[in-house]
Amino acid sequence: MILQDKRFDSSGRAVYEPGMMDVMHGFRGDAVLVNGQLRPIAKAPRGLVRLRLINAATSSPFDLSLESGRPLVLIGVDQGLLDAPVEVSRVLIAPGERVELLVDLRLGEDRLMAASQSSMGMGGMMGGMGGDAGSAVLLTLVPEDSQEAAVTTLPERLPGSMVAIAATGARRRFLLDEGMGPMNMVRGLLGGSPVMTINGKPYEIDRVDFSTPVGAQEHWTVVANQMAHPFHVHGAKFQVLRNGGREPRPEERGWKDTVLVNGEAELAVSIDAETSEGLPFVFHCHILEHEDAGMMGQFTTQV
Repeated sequence: MILQDKRFDSSGRAVYEPGMMDVMHGFRGDAVLVNGQLRPIAKAPRGLVRLRLINAATSSPFDLSLESGRPLVLIGVDQGLLDAPVEVSRVLIAPGERVELLVDLRLGEDRLMAASQSSMGMGGMMGGMGGDAGSAVLLTLVPEDSQEAAVTTLPERLPGSMVAIAATGARRRFLLDEGMGPMNMVRGLLGGSPVMTINGKPYEIDRVDFSTPVGAQEHWTVVANQMAHPFHVHGAKFQVLRNGGREPRPEERGWKDTVLVNGEAELAVSIDAETSEGLPFVFHCHILEHEDAGMMGQFTTQV
């Protein structure tokens, strides 16, 4: 299921015309769609229903829960299944993140809700996970007795492969900076676009920021001091050690490639894939407007 928020004009046409504040804080919609549909209804067998979700919004995180207050069962994240199911009351999913959930329809109809955070910038997710702008119905799940449920019992274990890694390789630090300074404000007043950076450098297609061996296990520190940023890396996976001075939430455990950084995140990174000549991997903020403004870097790997 693809989750996206969209803005619509008076004729019902989806529009994407980001202004200066949209670029700085992320473009946000006024309606949340599921697979391009507004508040769809899905019929499913009266049993455990598996939902595979991706946040494909340009900038909005979604705080997911069930209208009934029943628990969601988290079974997987970005790069695969967990070792065991985890019951949660809600799941926060940022742009680029994926989760797999089980919903128990044996107790009847339910609705998947999303509380969209009011902003990932000033006054919203800056310094916390509060500031929600109200809940919206994403999807209504209706049990149907004419279909036989494939699964009715929650398994105790899952075929996950969450093995702690040593991360004894290189230690790297990445400072995500959206440039809320006077120069970017001047650019905006003059009709230009802001320049955003990682470690003080905007993206350049001909620049490689570092190279590392395939199989390396590294320790990365990602810093987002001004607002929360969903940090994403290609060609690697990681485990979240700490985020924002706390232990990782359930949806931040398991093998990940995207994490919403709010303050400082500590990651144990496994470099898995080899780059082709002239085709480096990238790491970037997954807010579309921020990566377009330069908050992205590149790295290569070698055997």
